[in-house]
Amino acid sequence: MAAFAARVEGHRGGHPDHRVSNHDGTKMNSFATLMLLAWVPISLTLFALLPARRAALATLLLGWMFLPVMKIPIPGIPDYDKGAAISYALFFGVLIFDSNRLLRFRLHWSDLAVITWIAAAPLSSISNNLGAYDAVSQIWQGFFAWGVPYLIGRLYLNSPAGLRDFFWAMLLAGIIYVPFVLYEVRMSPQLHRLVYGEAQHNFIQTMRGGGWRPMVFMNHGLQLSLFMAAASIAGLCLWRFSGVRKIAGLSTGVFVAAIAATLLLCKSTGAILICLIAGTIIWPAAGIWPRRLVMTVVPLFLITRVVFNGTIEPLILSAAGLFGEDRARSLSYRFESEQTLIDNFWAHPILGGGGWNFLQSTDSWTGEVSTVVPDSLWVIAMATTGALGLVSLQMATWWPAARAMVSRRSSPEITGAGMILGMIVLDSLVNAMTPAIIISLAGGLACIRKPQQRELSPRDHAGTVGQTAPRWLEPRPAPTATD
Repeated sequence: MAAFAARVEGHRGGHPDHRVSNHDGTKMNSFATLMLLAWVPISLTLFALLPARRAALATLLLGWMFLPVMKIPIPGIPDYDKGAAISYALFFGVLIFDSNRLLRFRLHWSDLAVITWIAAAPLSSISNNLGAYDAVSQIWQGFFAWGVPYLIGRLYLNSPAGLRDFFWAMLLAGIIYVPFVLYEVRMSPQLHRLVYGEAQHNFIQTMRGGGWRPMVFMNHGLQLSLFMAAASIAGLCLWRFSGVRKIAGLSTGVFVAAIAATLLLCKSTGAILICLIAGTIIWPAAGIWPRRLVMTVVPLFLITRVVFNGTIEPLILSAAGLFGEDRARSLSYRFESEQTLIDNFWAHPILGGGGWNFLQSTDSWTGEVSTVVPDSLWVIAMATTGALGLVSLQMATWWPAARAMVSRRSSPEITGAGMILGMIVLDSLVNAMTPAIIISLAGGLACIRKPQQRELSPRDHAGTVGQTAPRWLEPRPAPTATD
């Protein structure tokens, strides 16, 4: 699960069930622990060798791609896992190697959304009498799970140049991951077990369509699919809108096609559809209205599900049935679980029911206690932090994406980045995966410096890779007073 999902699954320091393990309770090998603990010094080395922006992107992506899915209990604070390792590494990397930029940072009104979202959890803890320790733990978790990645975006991804580096990082990450994904498509999801001693998720869920749904080193096959979809769109932005025609002598389109083809093999219908929609409406020729229509889906969906629940679910289930009975049955189970949490929401509409017992529901007639298993980020946010959390979460993620996609003054880089963020926001309507790199992208788009120019067509971006490709191994320049 992503950082936020961990936050609401009892992810608090000192919980008696915490152990260095995955879902079935067996321990991973010592190399997994070593990698997780070593990520901070490894990342600090990257910050020492590379420009700060590229070191931050490398820390975000390489950590997401290769660190083990495990937790190490630390007394008094939330568990140390993949997300925590990345955020701690980023925090200390910027603090030590780019402190001048950090000291010049100033809050903007657009940051109010993520600040409110981080504050919603401790406020909910206090309102539900969960104690001061729980509230402080939620502040710590929220700061490192959301605050630090968001700050990285505000510092480094708030300009077209920063977004171009983001596209390059995503494209290269997707290229690197292609052989790993192909291996698991053929041999079954085994890499996490072979390297770290144990599979990171229920193996039964990797069987799909008479074959395998790969996971590589990510939390779930759905997260891997979304990652490959984002890499495909990032590559498309570089190829068609930034003039990057060739990489290593081959057409950039070849690499984009390879990533997209690998996405198809991931067997995730949702990620494939979202990528197809994004790749279609991102073209300048498509106009601005298709993008506006797509982003309007999010608030309409949430309002209908919360206020008028039961009206659109049958239509969605009918549409899901076109892709197979399994898809419709899985979605139906999700809707049933979410319905319970929507009903419980009205008992604590402002600040929610807190993060401890929100998964349990008691029947008012029989007294029977049942447990629900929600998958959607928005419904988890609403159940635990109420309307305050739900609205602030959407304003911190959906609003930057929508603004970047529909503004007529957006450059192609801003529009493309908004589309990638919009893909994750759309996926969060049915899943709960918000990796740190995506939170950073939301931070960058929240206060983007928009150039005063029209939207450009591909002809306006003629060029070659030699003119635009980043030199990833260039030495870090000496800091100056104006850096």
